[in-house]
Amino acid sequence: MPSPLRITQGFVALLSLFSGMTDAASSNSQAGAGAGASKDLRILATTYNGTVLPYSVDPSTSSFDAAPANVAAKQFGQNPGWVCYAPSFSTGSRDASRRILYIADGASGNMFAASLKSADPLQLDPIGQPVSSKGQEPVSCSVGHGASANMLFVANYGTGSLAYFHLDPKTGEIDESSRQTYQFTREGTGPVKDRQDHSYAHQTQISPTGDWVYICDLGADVVHRFQITAAKGQQAAKVEYKGDTKVDVGSGPRHITFYPSLADASKKAGDDKMYAYLASELSSTVTAFEHDAATGELKQLGKPLYPFPAGTPLSGPGILPTNRTTAEIEVSPDGRFVYVSNRGDKKEDHITIFSRDAHQGTLRFEKWIGSGGLLPRHFSLSSPADGTAGYLVSAHQDSQDLVLFKRNVQTGDLEKVKKIPDVGVVVYAGFLPA
Repeated sequence: MPSPLRITQGFVALLSLFSGMTDAASSNSQAGAGAGASKDLRILATTYNGTVLPYSVDPSTSSFDAAPANVAAKQFGQNPGWVCYAPSFSTGSRDASRRILYIADGASGNMFAASLKSADPLQLDPIGQPVSSKGQEPVSCSVGHGASANMLFVANYGTGSLAYFHLDPKTGEIDESSRQTYQFTREGTGPVKDRQDHSYAHQTQISPTGDWVYICDLGADVVHRFQITAAKGQQAAKVEYKGDTKVDVGSGPRHITFYPSLADASKKAGDDKMYAYLASELSSTVTAFEHDAATGELKQLGKPLYPFPAGTPLSGPGILPTNRTTAEIEVSPDGRFVYVSNRGDKKEDHITIFSRDAHQGTLRFEKWIGSGGLLPRHFSLSSPADGTAGYLVSAHQDSQDLVLFKRNVQTGDLEKVKKIPDVGVVVYAGFLPA
């Protein structure tokens, strides 16, 4: 059983929400479509070759190609592995035509701030100097909103720690002097000895309300939670550790995502529930939770589910020695489907589609389809103006390619559109907010 959290430093604010990112994308990525115009969707991919690569998707034709850009190789570190975006701002001196983003470099442990202008060629310009996360292998970052606004949160995988910073509200620059860290610990070693000899923080994720931040600790089999109280006057936001959600021993929680339930006339006033969905890497399972907005607690709904057809082996011939593992997880904008990537097949890996009960938050396995490559470490859904997320792009680390799918918003099904080979050791591919 993991030991109680040990806090090494005070705090600052944290949080992120890719919901903020997707909301921004949702409102802009197909502006003008109703007038017959078509605006390309942009994808930013990062590789362990030290490159940040842009691609474009034309929604009118589903064409998928590399986009022209002025981005130097290794400009944002040796192993840029994750990108997170600041929500759009209507105040301050930020250029409305630009987007502020942050890149985590797993090799140096540094965080990079950049200003992005999605034009031809795409411009990605550094903001300030890289700032150390004071940990090893930062693998995930998120930018706060609401109570956690203007804060950056970072999961340091190698050292099993959380770092967070204040951000300049006008320029987006990371304030290095504001950096605070929390060190997570566990007693003994978990069942998967080479992955659970200590805490391994694999993701930071912020609740849609903006006042809770969660850290998936793959090494300790827990999801840590912190509450954020908004800044008041000259007083900085307050971040407090509030507890852990324990999951199955040896399951290795990797990534979590949230979804607010659909409006339902049968609900009582104030009974709008929120749900969370966890991909546990080592057990290759997906678990549904109900989220308590007041306490931040995650209440498990039913048993963890396998993301593959009944009778499919976890290990054996044709499967990597690491067995089948899950990686990324996302919920469609309408809340009807949950997608998760599966790794481990030697011939071709898979993307799983779960249907989601809008009233109870539970999941049901529907199908899995070939991902078009090997080791889909990351994928993302697009977020067009109508909120349907008509595309999914998958980043394959081992086969070093990107695969684009068109998504049927009624059935949730995915249809392969195109593969772009020889990308490099790609570990992240995310649709850009427009």
